[in-house]
Amino acid sequence: MLTKEDILDNVESYTSEELADYIKSNLVTLDELKMTGSLSPARRREIEGFVKNSEDDDWKKTQQINTIEAYQQYLDTYQSGKYRNEARNKKSELQSEAQVADAESEWELVNKDRLHDLKLYRDSHPSDDPHMSECKKLIFNLQASSYAGPGIIVLSNKITEIDTSTKVLDKPAVKAQAIKEALNSGRASKKDILNRIQKDHNWLDHTTLYKLMVDDQLIDFDDLNSIGIDSRFFSCLGSADNNILTFNAKALTEIDLPCTEVYFWGIPSSGKTCALGGILSVANSGHVARTMAMDKNCQGYAYMNRLADLFKSDKATNLPPSTGFTQTYAMSFDLVDQRGKTHPITLIDLAGELFKAMYWHDADPSKLTDEQSKHLETVTNILKNNRSDNRKIHFFVIEYGAENRLYDGFPQNVYLNGALQYIDGTGILDNDTDGIYVLLSKSDKAERDGLNSLEDIKEYIGKGYANFYNGLVNLCQKYEINGGHVDIIPFTLGEVCFKDFCLFDDYDSSEVVNLILERSYTLDTGKIGKLKNIFRS
Repeated sequence: MLTKEDILDNVESYTSEELADYIKSNLVTLDELKMTGSLSPARRREIEGFVKNSEDDDWKKTQQINTIEAYQQYLDTYQSGKYRNEARNKKSELQSEAQVADAESEWELVNKDRLHDLKLYRDSHPSDDPHMSECKKLIFNLQASSYAGPGIIVLSNKITEIDTSTKVLDKPAVKAQAIKEALNSGRASKKDILNRIQKDHNWLDHTTLYKLMVDDQLIDFDDLNSIGIDSRFFSCLGSADNNILTFNAKALTEIDLPCTEVYFWGIPSSGKTCALGGILSVANSGHVARTMAMDKNCQGYAYMNRLADLFKSDKATNLPPSTGFTQTYAMSFDLVDQRGKTHPITLIDLAGELFKAMYWHDADPSKLTDEQSKHLETVTNILKNNRSDNRKIHFFVIEYGAENRLYDGFPQNVYLNGALQYIDGTGILDNDTDGIYVLLSKSDKAERDGLNSLEDIKEYIGKGYANFYNGLVNLCQKYEINGGHVDIIPFTLGEVCFKDFCLFDDYDSSEVVNLILERSYTLDTGKIGKLKNIFRS
Protein backbone atom coordinates (compact mmCIF):
# COMPACT_ATOMS: atom_id res chain seq x y z
CA MET A 1 0.00 0.00 0.00
CA LEU A 2 1.36 3.37 -1.02
CA THR A 3 2.41 5.58 1.91
CA LYS A 4 3.32 9.21 2.31
CA GLU A 5 6.97 8.25 2.82
CA ASP A 6 6.97 6.32 -0.48
CA ILE A 7 5.73 9.41 -2.31
CA LEU A 8 8.09 11.87 -0.62
CA ASP A 9 11.10 9.61 -1.21
CA ASN A 10 10.31 9.19 -4.92
CA VAL A 11 8.83 12.52 -6.07
CA GLU A 12 10.73 12.39 -9.35
CA SER A 13 9.18 8.99 -10.14
CA TYR A 14 5.60 10.33 -10.33
CA THR A 15 3.97 12.48 -12.95
CA SER A 16 2.50 15.84 -12.00
CA GLU A 17 -1.02 14.48 -12.52
CA GLU A 18 -0.31 11.51 -10.19
CA LEU A 19 1.02 13.83 -7.50
CA ALA A 20 -2.12 15.99 -7.87
CA ASP A 21 -4.27 12.88 -7.31
CA TYR A 22 -2.26 12.00 -4.19
CA ILE A 23 -2.84 15.50 -2.88
CA LYS A 24 -6.60 15.18 -3.51
CA SER A 25 -6.58 11.78 -1.79
CA ASN A 26 -4.99 13.32 1.32
CA LEU A 27 -1.94 11.07 1.03
CA VAL A 28 0.29 14.10 0.89
CA THR A 29 0.09 17.89 0.76
CA LEU A 30 1.61 20.31 -1.71
CA ASP A 31 3.62 21.92 1.10
CA GLU A 32 5.12 18.53 1.98
CA LEU A 33 6.12 17.99 -1.67
CA LYS A 34 7.75 21.42 -1.79
CA MET A 35 9.83 20.66 1.30
CA THR A 36 11.51 17.70 -0.45
CA GLY A 37 13.29 20.13 -2.79
CA SER A 38 12.43 17.88 -5.70
CA LEU A 39 9.81 20.19 -7.27
CA SER A 40 10.82 22.81 -9.76
CA PRO A 41 8.66 25.96 -9.91
CA ALA A 42 7.30 24.87 -13.28
CA ARG A 43 6.33 21.43 -12.01
CA ARG A 44 4.73 22.93 -8.86
CA ARG A 45 2.55 25.18 -11.05
CA GLU A 46 1.62 22.18 -13.18
CA ILE A 47 0.51 20.19 -10.11
CA GLU A 48 -1.49 23.19 -8.82
CA GLY A 49 -3.20 23.42 -12.19
CA PHE A 50 -4.30 19.79 -12.07
CA VAL A 51 -5.63 20.30 -8.55
CA LYS A 52 -7.42 23.55 -9.40
CA ASN A 53 -9.12 22.20 -12.50
CA SER A 54 -10.76 19.38 -10.52
CA GLU A 55 -12.00 21.58 -7.63
CA ASP A 56 -15.48 22.22 -9.03
CA ASP A 57 -16.10 18.50 -9.59
CA ASP A 58 -14.77 17.64 -6.14
CA TRP A 59 -16.92 20.32 -4.51
CA LYS A 60 -20.04 18.89 -6.12
CA LYS A 61 -19.10 15.43 -4.86
CA THR A 62 -18.46 16.86 -1.39
CA GLN A 63 -21.92 18.47 -1.33
CA GLN A 64 -23.52 15.19 -2.38
CA ILE A 65 -21.74 13.25 0.36
CA ASN A 66 -22.56 16.06 2.85
CA THR A 67 -20.62 14.76 5.86
CA ILE A 68 -18.22 16.38 8.29
CA GLU A 69 -15.43 14.17 6.93
CA ALA A 70 -16.15 15.10 3.31
CA TYR A 71 -15.98 18.84 4.00
CA GLN A 72 -12.79 18.38 6.02
CA GLN A 73 -11.20 16.49 3.13
CA TYR A 74 -12.08 19.36 0.79
CA LEU A 75 -10.50 21.85 3.20
CA ASP A 76 -7.34 19.76 3.45
CA THR A 77 -7.08 19.30 -0.31
CA TYR A 78 -7.89 22.83 -1.44
CA GLN A 79 -6.08 24.99 1.08
CA SER A 80 -6.75 28.06 -1.05
CA GLY A 81 -9.98 26.76 -2.59
CA LYS A 82 -12.79 29.07 -3.63
CA TYR A 83 -15.38 27.11 -1.61
CA ARG A 84 -13.50 27.08 1.70
CA ASN A 85 -15.87 29.47 3.55
CA GLU A 86 -18.92 27.50 2.49
CA ALA A 87 -17.19 24.24 3.41
CA ARG A 88 -16.33 25.54 6.88
CA ASN A 89 -19.94 26.71 7.42
CA LYS A 90 -21.43 23.39 6.32
CA LYS A 91 -19.00 21.48 8.51
CA SER A 92 -19.95 23.67 11.49
CA GLU A 93 -23.68 23.12 10.85
CA LEU A 94 -23.24 19.35 10.71
CA GLN A 95 -21.20 19.40 13.91
CA SER A 96 -23.97 21.37 15.68
CA GLU A 97 -26.61 18.95 14.43
CA ALA A 98 -24.52 16.03 15.63
CA GLN A 99 -24.24 17.60 19.07
CA VAL A 100 -28.03 18.07 19.23
CA ALA A 101 -28.58 14.47 18.12
CA ASP A 102 -26.19 13.26 20.79
CA ALA A 103 -28.05 15.37 23.36
CA GLU A 104 -31.41 13.98 22.20
CA SER A 105 -30.14 10.44 22.50
CA GLU A 106 -28.74 11.08 25.96
CA TRP A 107 -31.96 12.80 27.12
CA GLU A 108 -34.06 9.88 25.89
CA LEU A 109 -32.09 7.56 28.16
CA VAL A 110 -32.84 9.62 31.27
CA ASN A 111 -35.56 8.12 33.54
CA LYS A 112 -37.95 11.06 33.85
CA ASP A 113 -39.55 9.57 36.96
CA ARG A 114 -36.33 9.39 38.98
CA LEU A 115 -35.26 12.57 40.74
CA HIS A 116 -31.65 11.35 41.05
CA ASP A 117 -31.30 10.80 37.28
CA LEU A 118 -32.77 14.19 36.46
CA LYS A 119 -30.47 15.99 38.89
CA LEU A 120 -27.46 14.15 37.47
CA TYR A 121 -28.40 15.29 33.97
CA ARG A 122 -28.90 18.87 35.18
CA ASP A 123 -25.55 19.02 36.96
CA SER A 124 -23.56 17.48 34.11
CA HIS A 125 -24.85 19.61 31.25
CA PRO A 126 -24.48 23.29 30.35
CA SER A 127 -27.26 25.76 31.09
CA ASP A 128 -27.98 26.21 27.37
CA ASP A 129 -28.62 22.49 26.87
CA PRO A 130 -31.81 22.17 24.77
CA HIS A 131 -33.46 19.97 27.43
CA MET A 132 -32.38 21.91 30.51
CA SER A 133 -35.67 23.81 30.89
CA GLU A 134 -37.74 20.61 30.69
CA CYS A 135 -35.34 18.86 33.07
CA LYS A 136 -35.73 21.60 35.70
CA LYS A 137 -39.54 21.51 35.42
CA LEU A 138 -39.57 17.73 35.91
CA ILE A 139 -37.34 18.09 38.97
CA PHE A 140 -39.72 20.71 40.37
CA ASN A 141 -42.80 18.55 39.75
CA LEU A 142 -41.24 15.45 41.32
CA GLN A 143 -40.12 17.40 44.37
CA ALA A 144 -43.58 18.95 44.69
CA SER A 145 -45.19 15.51 44.40
CA SER A 146 -42.96 14.15 47.17
CA TYR A 147 -44.46 16.72 49.53
CA ALA A 148 -48.03 16.15 48.31
CA GLY A 149 -48.38 12.87 50.19
CA PRO A 150 -47.96 9.17 49.44
CA GLY A 151 -47.64 8.25 45.78
CA ILE A 152 -51.04 6.56 45.63
CA ILE A 153 -52.70 9.78 46.82
CA VAL A 154 -50.91 11.77 44.13
CA LEU A 155 -51.93 9.15 41.56
CA SER A 156 -55.56 9.20 42.76
CA ASN A 157 -55.64 12.97 42.37
CA LYS A 158 -54.20 12.59 38.88
CA ILE A 159 -56.90 10.06 37.94
CA THR A 160 -59.59 12.45 39.20
CA GLU A 161 -58.05 15.30 37.22
CA ILE A 162 -58.14 13.21 34.04
CA ASP A 163 -61.71 12.03 34.70
CA THR A 164 -63.03 15.59 34.97
CA SER A 165 -61.01 17.12 32.14
CA THR A 166 -62.87 18.15 29.01
CA LYS A 167 -59.62 18.33 27.05
CA VAL A 168 -58.47 14.71 27.39
CA LEU A 169 -59.96 12.72 24.51
CA ASP A 170 -58.89 9.14 25.34
CA LYS A 171 -59.22 9.20 29.12
CA PRO A 172 -58.77 5.43 29.71
CA ALA A 173 -55.49 5.42 27.78
CA VAL A 174 -54.18 8.45 29.67
CA LYS A 175 -55.22 6.99 33.04
CA ALA A 176 -53.64 3.62 32.26
CA GLN A 177 -50.43 5.39 31.27
CA ALA A 178 -50.43 7.39 34.51
CA ILE A 179 -50.77 4.17 36.52
CA LYS A 180 -47.97 2.46 34.58
CA GLU A 181 -45.68 5.44 35.12
CA ALA A 182 -46.44 5.45 38.86
CA LEU A 183 -45.65 1.72 39.06
CA ASN A 184 -42.49 1.97 36.97
CA SER A 185 -41.16 4.89 38.98
CA GLY A 186 -41.85 3.21 42.30
CA ARG A 187 -44.20 5.99 43.44
CA ALA A 188 -46.97 3.40 43.80
CA SER A 189 -47.03 -0.38 44.04
CA LYS A 190 -49.40 -2.99 42.67
CA LYS A 191 -50.63 -3.49 46.24
CA ASP A 192 -51.41 0.24 46.43
CA ILE A 193 -53.45 0.01 43.23
CA LEU A 194 -55.41 -3.04 44.41
CA ASN A 195 -56.04 -1.50 47.83
CA ARG A 196 -57.39 1.62 46.12
CA ILE A 197 -59.74 -0.48 43.95
CA GLN A 198 -60.84 -2.45 47.02
CA LYS A 199 -61.70 0.77 48.85
CA ASP A 200 -63.64 2.15 45.88
CA HIS A 201 -64.76 -0.31 43.22
CA ASN A 202 -65.44 2.64 40.93
CA TRP A 203 -62.06 4.31 41.17
CA LEU A 204 -61.24 3.01 37.68
CA ASP A 205 -63.61 2.64 34.78
CA HIS A 206 -63.97 -0.63 32.89
CA THR A 207 -61.89 0.44 29.88
CA THR A 208 -58.94 1.59 31.96
CA LEU A 209 -59.00 -1.66 33.92
CA TYR A 210 -59.24 -3.67 30.69
CA LYS A 211 -56.11 -1.94 29.37
CA LEU A 212 -54.22 -2.72 32.58
CA MET A 213 -55.35 -6.37 32.43
CA VAL A 214 -55.05 -7.14 28.72
CA ASP A 215 -52.66 -4.64 27.15
CA ASP A 216 -50.23 -4.27 30.05
CA GLN A 217 -50.80 -7.52 32.01
CA LEU A 218 -50.48 -5.62 35.31
CA ILE A 219 -53.65 -7.00 36.96
CA ASP A 220 -55.53 -10.29 36.52
CA PHE A 221 -58.82 -11.85 37.64
CA ASP A 222 -57.16 -13.53 40.62
CA ASP A 223 -56.11 -10.09 41.85
CA LEU A 224 -59.67 -8.79 41.54
CA ASN A 225 -61.09 -11.85 43.26
CA SER A 226 -58.61 -11.45 46.13
CA ILE A 227 -59.93 -7.96 46.95
CA GLY A 228 -63.58 -9.02 46.97
CA ILE A 229 -64.83 -8.04 43.51
CA ASP A 230 -68.02 -10.01 42.78
CA SER A 231 -67.20 -12.55 40.06
CA ARG A 232 -70.53 -11.81 38.34
CA PHE A 233 -68.91 -8.62 37.06
CA PHE A 234 -66.11 -10.52 35.34
CA SER A 235 -68.27 -11.60 32.40
CA CYS A 236 -69.09 -7.95 31.71
CA LEU A 237 -65.46 -6.91 31.26
CA GLY A 238 -64.79 -6.05 27.66
CA SER A 239 -68.46 -5.54 26.82
CA ALA A 240 -69.26 -2.07 28.16
CA ASP A 241 -70.75 0.48 25.80
CA ASN A 242 -68.60 3.61 25.94
CA ASN A 243 -70.44 5.52 23.23
CA ILE A 244 -72.30 8.70 24.03
CA LEU A 245 -76.02 8.00 24.53
CA THR A 246 -77.48 10.51 22.08
CA PHE A 247 -80.57 10.42 19.90
CA ASN A 248 -81.63 12.84 17.21
CA ALA A 249 -84.47 14.67 18.90
CA LYS A 250 -85.99 17.96 17.84
CA ALA A 251 -85.47 20.99 20.05
CA LEU A 252 -87.93 21.12 22.91
CA THR A 253 -90.04 24.29 23.05
CA GLU A 254 -93.02 23.29 25.21
CA ILE A 255 -94.80 20.46 27.01
CA ASP A 256 -98.15 20.34 25.21
CA LEU A 257 -99.78 17.30 26.87
CA PRO A 258 -101.86 17.39 30.06
CA CYS A 259 -99.67 15.46 32.49
CA THR A 260 -97.51 15.77 35.57
CA GLU A 261 -94.14 17.14 34.49
CA VAL A 262 -91.19 15.63 36.37
CA TYR A 263 -87.87 17.44 35.85
CA PHE A 264 -84.44 15.97 36.50
CA TRP A 265 -81.58 18.43 36.95
CA GLY A 266 -77.90 17.50 37.30
CA ILE A 267 -74.46 18.44 36.07
CA PRO A 268 -72.62 16.02 33.72
CA SER A 269 -71.45 12.88 35.56
CA SER A 270 -73.85 13.49 38.45
CA GLY A 271 -75.49 10.06 37.97
CA LYS A 272 -78.67 11.57 36.55
CA THR A 273 -78.85 9.34 33.47
CA CYS A 274 -78.27 6.18 35.52
CA ALA A 275 -80.94 7.25 38.01
CA LEU A 276 -83.40 7.80 35.18
CA GLY A 277 -82.50 4.39 33.78
CA GLY A 278 -83.30 2.74 37.11
CA ILE A 279 -86.54 4.68 37.56
CA LEU A 280 -87.81 3.98 34.04
CA SER A 281 -86.76 0.32 34.21
CA VAL A 282 -88.81 -0.13 37.40
CA ALA A 283 -91.73 1.81 35.93
CA ASN A 284 -91.62 -0.54 32.93
CA SER A 285 -91.21 -3.73 34.98
CA GLY A 286 -94.82 -4.14 36.14
CA HIS A 287 -93.70 -4.55 39.77
CA VAL A 288 -94.68 -1.09 41.05
CA ALA A 289 -97.09 0.18 38.43
CA ARG A 290 -99.24 -2.33 36.59
CA THR A 291 -98.27 -1.07 33.16
CA MET A 292 -96.29 1.66 31.45
CA ALA A 293 -97.59 2.85 28.08
CA MET A 294 -95.02 4.96 26.25
CA ASP A 295 -96.08 7.79 23.97
CA LYS A 296 -94.37 7.01 20.67
CA ASN A 297 -94.96 10.57 19.48
CA CYS A 298 -93.08 12.25 22.31
CA GLN A 299 -89.81 14.06 21.62
CA GLY A 300 -87.68 11.67 23.73
CA TYR A 301 -89.32 8.38 22.73
CA ALA A 302 -86.14 6.63 21.47
CA TYR A 303 -84.17 7.75 24.51
CA MET A 304 -86.94 6.58 26.87
CA ASN A 305 -87.11 3.17 25.18
CA ARG A 306 -83.39 2.66 25.74
CA LEU A 307 -83.46 3.68 29.41
CA ALA A 308 -86.60 1.71 30.27
CA ASP A 309 -85.00 -1.59 29.26
CA LEU A 310 -81.63 -1.18 30.98
CA PHE A 311 -81.88 -2.93 34.32
CA LYS A 312 -83.09 -6.27 35.62
CA SER A 313 -82.97 -7.03 39.36
CA ASP A 314 -79.96 -8.96 40.69
CA LYS A 315 -78.35 -9.19 37.28
CA ALA A 316 -74.98 -7.70 36.35
CA THR A 317 -75.55 -5.31 33.49
CA ASN A 318 -73.88 -2.42 31.72
CA LEU A 319 -74.70 1.04 32.95
CA PRO A 320 -75.90 3.45 30.27
CA PRO A 321 -73.11 5.38 28.59
CA SER A 322 -72.84 9.11 29.09
CA THR A 323 -75.69 11.21 27.80
CA GLY A 324 -74.80 13.93 25.33
CA PHE A 325 -74.38 16.96 27.59
CA THR A 326 -76.20 19.13 25.08
CA GLN A 327 -79.45 17.15 24.85
CA THR A 328 -82.72 17.74 26.69
CA TYR A 329 -85.33 14.99 26.38
CA ALA A 330 -89.05 14.91 27.19
CA MET A 331 -90.33 11.36 27.76
CA SER A 332 -94.10 10.97 27.99
CA PHE A 333 -95.92 7.85 29.18
CA ASP A 334 -98.94 6.65 31.14
CA LEU A 335 -98.47 4.70 34.36
CA VAL A 336 -101.38 2.59 35.55
CA ASP A 337 -101.15 2.12 39.32
CA GLN A 338 -102.27 -0.91 41.32
CA ARG A 339 -105.75 0.62 41.71
CA GLY A 340 -106.14 0.86 37.95
CA LYS A 341 -105.75 4.66 37.89
CA THR A 342 -103.85 6.16 34.95
CA HIS A 343 -101.12 8.72 35.66
CA PRO A 344 -99.99 10.69 32.60
CA ILE A 345 -96.31 11.54 33.20
CA THR A 346 -93.63 13.42 31.28
CA LEU A 347 -90.07 13.04 32.55
CA ILE A 348 -87.78 15.83 31.38
CA ASP A 349 -84.06 15.07 31.40
CA LEU A 350 -82.44 18.51 31.28
CA ALA A 351 -79.07 18.80 29.54
CA GLY A 352 -76.12 18.65 31.93
CA GLU A 353 -74.48 21.53 30.08
CA LEU A 354 -77.41 23.69 31.19
CA PHE A 355 -75.73 24.17 34.57
CA LYS A 356 -72.69 25.78 32.99
CA ALA A 357 -75.01 27.98 30.96
CA MET A 358 -76.93 29.15 34.03
CA TYR A 359 -73.68 29.81 35.90
CA TRP A 360 -72.09 31.89 33.14
CA HIS A 361 -75.36 33.71 32.42
CA ASP A 362 -74.98 35.52 35.74
CA ALA A 363 -71.23 35.25 36.37
CA ASP A 364 -69.95 36.41 32.95
CA PRO A 365 -72.42 36.45 30.03
CA SER A 366 -69.57 37.06 27.57
CA LYS A 367 -68.43 33.47 28.14
CA LEU A 368 -71.76 31.96 27.12
CA THR A 369 -71.44 29.91 23.94
CA ASP A 370 -74.18 29.76 21.32
CA GLU A 371 -74.88 26.16 22.38
CA GLN A 372 -75.24 27.17 26.03
CA SER A 373 -77.59 29.99 25.07
CA LYS A 374 -79.78 27.38 23.35
CA HIS A 375 -79.95 25.38 26.60
CA LEU A 376 -81.12 28.46 28.47
CA GLU A 377 -83.66 29.15 25.75
CA THR A 378 -85.01 25.59 26.07
CA VAL A 379 -85.48 25.65 29.83
CA THR A 380 -86.87 29.19 29.71
CA ASN A 381 -89.35 28.19 27.01
CA ILE A 382 -90.74 25.11 28.75
CA LEU A 383 -90.77 26.57 32.26
CA LYS A 384 -91.55 30.23 31.62
CA ASN A 385 -92.38 31.54 28.13
CA ASN A 386 -94.45 28.51 27.04
CA ARG A 387 -95.15 27.22 30.52
CA SER A 388 -98.03 24.77 30.69
CA ASP A 389 -100.68 24.58 33.40
CA ASN A 390 -99.49 21.08 34.35
CA ARG A 391 -98.38 20.30 37.88
CA LYS A 392 -94.62 20.01 38.20
CA ILE A 393 -92.08 18.12 40.32
CA HIS A 394 -88.34 18.78 40.33
CA PHE A 395 -85.51 16.42 41.27
CA PHE A 396 -82.04 17.94 41.67
CA VAL A 397 -79.44 15.18 41.37
CA ILE A 398 -76.25 15.62 43.43
CA GLU A 399 -73.48 13.05 43.31
CA TYR A 400 -72.29 11.87 46.71
CA GLY A 401 -68.55 12.27 47.27
CA ALA A 402 -67.98 14.63 44.35
CA GLU A 403 -67.84 17.87 46.32
CA ASN A 404 -64.15 18.37 45.53
CA ARG A 405 -64.15 17.06 41.98
CA LEU A 406 -63.77 19.75 39.35
CA TYR A 407 -65.76 20.00 36.15
CA ASP A 408 -64.27 22.55 33.76
CA GLY A 409 -62.46 24.17 36.65
CA PHE A 410 -65.29 24.28 39.21
CA PRO A 411 -66.81 21.80 41.71
CA GLN A 412 -70.46 20.87 41.26
CA ASN A 413 -71.39 23.13 44.19
CA VAL A 414 -70.45 26.22 42.15
CA TYR A 415 -72.69 25.15 39.27
CA LEU A 416 -75.54 24.24 41.62
CA ASN A 417 -75.36 27.66 43.26
CA GLY A 418 -75.24 29.29 39.82
CA ALA A 419 -78.34 27.36 38.79
CA LEU A 420 -80.11 28.38 41.99
CA GLN A 421 -79.34 32.03 41.24
CA TYR A 422 -80.74 31.70 37.72
CA ILE A 423 -83.84 29.77 38.82
CA ASP A 424 -84.61 32.29 41.54
CA GLY A 425 -84.04 35.23 39.20
CA THR A 426 -86.31 33.91 36.45
CA GLY A 427 -89.04 32.62 38.75
CA ILE A 428 -89.38 29.36 36.82
CA LEU A 429 -90.44 27.45 39.95
CA ASP A 430 -93.32 29.83 40.62
CA ASN A 431 -96.83 28.40 40.20
CA ASP A 432 -97.85 24.79 39.53
CA THR A 433 -94.86 23.26 41.40
CA ASP A 434 -95.87 20.53 43.85
CA GLY A 435 -92.51 19.22 44.99
CA ILE A 436 -88.77 19.85 45.01
CA TYR A 437 -86.41 17.03 45.97
CA VAL A 438 -82.68 16.52 46.26
CA LEU A 439 -81.75 13.07 44.97
CA LEU A 440 -78.33 12.06 46.33
CA SER A 441 -76.96 9.62 43.76
CA LYS A 442 -74.34 6.94 44.50
CA SER A 443 -75.41 6.97 48.14
CA ASP A 444 -74.06 3.43 48.60
CA LYS A 445 -70.71 5.19 48.98
CA ALA A 446 -72.18 7.14 51.89
CA GLU A 447 -73.00 3.90 53.70
CA ARG A 448 -69.42 2.72 53.23
CA ASP A 449 -68.27 6.03 54.70
CA GLY A 450 -70.40 5.48 57.80
CA LEU A 451 -73.39 7.67 56.86
CA ASN A 452 -76.08 5.17 57.81
CA SER A 453 -79.09 7.34 58.59
CA LEU A 454 -81.09 10.06 56.88
CA GLU A 455 -79.83 12.47 59.53
CA ASP A 456 -76.26 11.65 58.49
CA ILE A 457 -77.18 12.36 54.87
CA LYS A 458 -78.80 15.68 55.81
CA GLU A 459 -75.69 16.63 57.74
CA TYR A 460 -73.57 15.79 54.71
CA ILE A 461 -75.73 18.00 52.45
CA GLY A 462 -75.64 20.72 55.11
CA LYS A 463 -71.85 20.74 55.14
CA GLY A 464 -71.15 20.46 51.44
CA TYR A 465 -74.17 22.10 49.81
CA ALA A 466 -75.72 24.30 52.49
CA ASN A 467 -76.22 27.36 50.28
CA PHE A 468 -77.88 25.39 47.49
CA TYR A 469 -80.10 23.33 49.80
CA ASN A 470 -81.15 26.32 51.91
CA GLY A 471 -81.85 28.23 48.71
CA LEU A 472 -84.25 25.50 47.56
CA VAL A 473 -85.95 25.58 50.96
CA ASN A 474 -86.38 29.34 50.63
CA LEU A 475 -87.97 28.88 47.21
CA CYS A 476 -90.36 26.26 48.63
CA GLN A 477 -91.36 28.68 51.37
CA LYS A 478 -91.57 31.61 48.96
CA TYR A 479 -93.86 29.77 46.52
CA GLU A 480 -95.58 27.56 49.13
CA ILE A 481 -94.24 24.35 47.64
CA ASN A 482 -94.47 21.08 49.57
CA GLY A 483 -95.13 22.84 52.86
CA GLY A 484 -91.83 24.71 52.62
CA HIS A 485 -89.77 21.50 52.78
CA VAL A 486 -87.17 19.95 50.49
CA ASP A 487 -86.84 16.22 51.03
CA ILE A 488 -83.48 14.51 50.52
CA ILE A 489 -83.67 11.10 48.85
CA PRO A 490 -80.62 8.80 49.11
CA PHE A 491 -80.42 6.90 45.83
CA THR A 492 -78.39 3.96 44.61
CA LEU A 493 -78.79 1.54 41.73
CA GLY A 494 -77.26 -1.26 43.76
CA GLU A 495 -73.68 -2.45 43.63
CA VAL A 496 -71.82 -0.55 40.92
CA CYS A 497 -68.38 -1.70 39.83
CA PHE A 498 -65.78 -0.12 37.53
CA LYS A 499 -68.25 2.69 36.77
CA ASP A 500 -69.75 0.66 33.93
CA PHE A 501 -71.44 -2.34 35.57
CA CYS A 502 -74.26 -2.73 38.07
CA LEU A 503 -75.90 -5.51 40.08
CA PHE A 504 -79.25 -3.75 40.05
CA ASP A 505 -81.21 -3.32 43.29
CA ASP A 506 -84.61 -1.82 42.45
CA TYR A 507 -85.46 -0.58 45.98
CA ASP A 508 -84.55 3.11 45.62
CA SER A 509 -85.84 3.30 42.04
CA SER A 510 -89.14 1.80 43.24
CA GLU A 511 -89.36 4.42 45.98
CA VAL A 512 -89.04 7.21 43.41
CA VAL A 513 -91.65 5.62 41.12
CA ASN A 514 -94.02 5.34 44.10
CA LEU A 515 -93.34 8.98 44.95
CA ILE A 516 -94.14 10.05 41.39
CA LEU A 517 -97.37 8.03 41.49
CA GLU A 518 -98.26 9.59 44.82
CA ARG A 519 -97.59 13.18 43.70
CA SER A 520 -98.98 12.97 40.14
CA TYR A 521 -102.57 13.47 39.08
CA THR A 522 -104.71 10.74 37.53
CA LEU A 523 -106.97 10.89 34.51
CA ASP A 524 -110.56 11.72 35.34
CA THR A 525 -113.37 9.38 34.45
CA GLY A 526 -116.67 10.38 32.97
CA LYS A 527 -117.23 13.14 30.43
CA ILE A 528 -114.38 15.39 31.61
CA GLY A 529 -111.97 12.48 31.50
CA LYS A 530 -113.05 11.58 27.98
CA LEU A 531 -112.50 15.16 26.84
CA LYS A 532 -108.99 15.14 28.34
CA ASN A 533 -108.24 11.82 26.68
CA ILE A 534 -109.37 13.24 23.33
CA PHE A 535 -107.06 16.22 23.89
CA ARG A 536 -104.14 13.89 24.71
CA SER A 537 -104.62 11.70 21.64
